[in-house]
Amino acid sequence: MVETILTCKQIVKHFKTKSVLKGVDLTIRAGRILALLGPNGTGKTTLIRTILGLLKADSGTVELFGETLTTRNRTDLLKHIGVQNDGNLYEQLSVKENLRIWGQLYGLDASDIEQAISEVVRCLDLVAYLNEPVGKLSKGNRQKAALARAILHQPKLLILDEPTTGLDPQMVESFLSYLKELVASRGTTVLMCTHQLHGLEEIVDEVAIMSEGKILLAGDLQPLLASYDDGQPLHLEVEPLAIGKTLAQLYGEASAEKGYLLVKNITRQGIPNLVRDLTTQGCQLYSLVRESVSLTDLYLEVIGGAKDE
Repeated sequence: MVETILTCKQIVKHFKTKSVLKGVDLTIRAGRILALLGPNGTGKTTLIRTILGLLKADSGTVELFGETLTTRNRTDLLKHIGVQNDGNLYEQLSVKENLRIWGQLYGLDASDIEQAISEVVRCLDLVAYLNEPVGKLSKGNRQKAALARAILHQPKLLILDEPTTGLDPQMVESFLSYLKELVASRGTTVLMCTHQLHGLEEIVDEVAIMSEGKILLAGDLQPLLASYDDGQPLHLEVEPLAIGKTLAQLYGEASAEKGYLLVKNITRQGIPNLVRDLTTQGCQLYSLVRESVSLTDLYLEVIGGAKDE
């Protein structure tokens, strides 16, 4: 049975008269990457601070590694968590000096610290920057240095709050690649809060979409994408095009574009029926491509639907 790393049960949090978290439920299993998605100001950071015990929920419980989080066991439980936050790096000190300090704070032995530093900088391609002051690093290398600090003690759970903010697309792709390798090599569980979707589809196992303090949708990514797949546009290369268009109009919104047939809002069940009709009427079907649902499509559908309610 796969170990459950984090469970949030009906977390409620108010700031004065404002309700920020409205009964949030969230579960992450070991060795998984979960992306917590949502617009800025939707409660993601408040949820993270509650998970870490920095804020106390008005009601609900947080369970870490099978234990309910309390003021008594918080210190022990947090030893197994890494949090990426470049605000916890000393800018005037080198990458190596920062990592040594944090190794000591994590309670690692001196010999273990040096070995851990060697491993993380090699994993994150930071060897050339070990003696560089953090304040002089590029944004991308600074993010990697913050990640190195967070994983130095080999935590069971790694929490990332908007880790790709300020990075260009190439840096984002590189950062996510390193993250995927980290999970594969160490079995680390990752909770990543972000509103930036670029590249996520390639690495995340699960998503939870949050809006206005509530989780609107959560689960394994691929089944969720499949569940929203009905009605995606269909592109066909068919002759004669006019007959193909007439038949396609029985199953969706058909139009001819640049010699191809575009059919919108056709169901999965309608596709084989359309192919059968085309064949029966003597049409030649040369290609058929159906657009797949992306994580961005799913996110916009869920967030847009919430705004319409």
